Amino acid sequence: MSINLGSDNGGLLLDLSTGGAAIQAVAPLQPTVASPFAFHLPQLNSQIEGTGVFVWVDGSRLSGGLRFDRLSPHAQQLLEQWLKVSRTETVRAAA
Repeated sequence: MSINLGSDNGGLLLDLSTGGAAIQAVAPLQPTVASPFAFHLPQLNSQIEGTGVFVWVDGSRLSGGLRFDRLSPHAQQLLEQWLKVSRTETVRAAA
């Protein structure tokens, strides 16, 4: 899935949880700086928007871990629902 990181950056979601995401970005990431983000959840046709902080960034500054700091209760609920369904589908496919 793709993620928008404000007007001047974006990238791919490599891993996603209720508390944050691992990201591969197009432009260098700024650690410890608040960053707006937005991404679309497939199957739910919902956009998740919020603000987070990159708590780690690799040496290239193009990969990092984004902690979600501001996420509306509704967005949190949608994310939890999507992750639950996504995990169930993954388990079924592996069986």
